[in-house]
Formats: sequence, structure tokens, C-alpha cells
Amino acid sequence: MPGFEFASSFWEDKKPVHALLDDAYRQNRMSTTAAVRHLHSLGIHAPVTGLIWADGVVRAHVDWCEESEGKTVVMSAPYCGPRNRSSNDVFHEWKLDRPSDMLQVYFLVRNIDEWTTGKFSEYIVRGVNQMVDKLSSNERTYKPWKRVGDLAPPLKSSALKENHNISITTVMTSDASPSPPKPKSRRRRRRSSN
Repeated sequence: MPGFEFASSFWEDKKPVHALLDDAYRQNRMSTTAAVRHLHSLGIHAPVTGLIWADGVVRAHVDWCEESEGKTVVMSAPYCGPRNRSSNDVFHEWKLDRPSDMLQVYFLVRNIDEWTTGKFSEYIVRGVNQMVDKLSSNERTYKPWKRVGDLAPPLKSSALKENHNISITTVMTSDASPSPPKPKSRRRRRRSSN
């Protein structure tokens, strides 16, 4: 029977050979951004969590979509840890060689699991049912998301100052259908037999 699958979190695990957390974060953001865009196109308003695992360190962030001036904007907030910490880093890092950090990551994963089977699932069911009703009554047509233009540079948000000037990446999307792929010409070079 055909169906849909929805994901509430994406995990990027880098092996010791590729231990760069920034690379893992970039790849994880691609996954979470695509997921929240797709959820948004279906009329589902729910955040998606990203976990980055590399070289015994774990980081977390949350992505979601907002409408701004008729455009869909993808927002992202890194988990920056306790408010009274002394580090200037944007991300809180759990170091898995510390027992207390291992327990915190365990509880984080359990909370993500509970969120997925609880409220996230409710948002999915409600959003899909609303979309079906609107499509059935011709009140809405389904328009998949499509990224238009270049990714904007990170911005600083004054509205989210309590999260230590979170870096927000803005991505504009359009309701237009994707353009067909351009044909590629392949030319073979003749070999001489001499």
C-alpha cells in the first residue's frame, strides 16, 4: 500500500577519517532543510532536529520554516547549551568520553524519540488531513517546493537574542514547478587507426 514517511530528526555521523564537524553540520543542514521545506509544502508546521556526531563529539540544531513576505524562509537554531556557560561557541558540544555528556545525549535522543511519536506525529496527521480536505474541495493545489537563487549568507537575528545571536540561514523558495532538465550533448571523438 502506498504511503508517506516523515522524519523528525536527521543524524550525520562522521567517521574518524572525516572528523570535521563543520562538514558534518553542512551536510546535516541540507537534510533538515529539505525535510522542513517538504513538510511546509504539505502544510505541516513542525520543526526538524539535526544531530551531528564526529570524533566523539555531538552537536544539535533545530530547523523550521516561516513565511516572510510571501516567501518560505528556512530558519535554523543551534543548541547552544546552558545560558550561564562561558564559551563563545555557537554550539554546545557533548563530549562522549565524559559520562555526564553521554547521559545527556541519551536523554536528548529519548526526548527526540518521544517528540517523534507524540506531538510530531500529531502535527503530521493534522497537516495531512487538512491538505487532503483542501485538495478535495479544490481550495488548494499541491505545489512542491523548489529552491530559487543562491543561498543567502548567515544573518543575525535580533528576535532570538536569548539564544546568543543565533546564525540563521535564509533560503527562498518558489511555488513554481521545476524546470525540465536540459539535454546534454555527448560527442565522441573518433580515434584514428594509424
